[in-house]
Amino acid sequence: MSGRVQHVEGDMFTAHLGGPHDGALAFNIVHHLSPEQARRLFARVAASLRPGAPLCVLDLYDRPVGERPAAGSYLGLFFHLTSGADTYAKADVAEWITRSGFGPVKARNLGQAPGQALLRAERTA
Repeated sequence: MSGRVQHVEGDMFTAHLGGPHDGALAFNIVHHLSPEQARRLFARVAASLRPGAPLCVLDLYDRPVGERPAAGSYLGLFFHLTSGADTYAKADVAEWITRSGFGPVKARNLGQAPGQALLRAERTA
């Protein structure tokens, strides 16, 4: 599939992303970013996609306030200690995505990976 898939190597905040691309994946990266960095990344990705192209964000998310803590809570502590970041609520990440040039976010929980979910949104025109 090398003729159909393009990988861009480099720093995600400075590399030339080119485009317009047909889609983008951000898997297991958000928990290593501050909220400001995540918003900046999503805006850069939006600028590199054609209108209607999807962004898919797979990550480990916090449970809503009031729910029983899960493994994600402990991993959030680990992420904070190792990279200074944290796990975030799906609603927060979805808001960052929509404010960065994407339409409504659809979330799909992954039953085989508790705490993980795939957020998907399409770039607006």
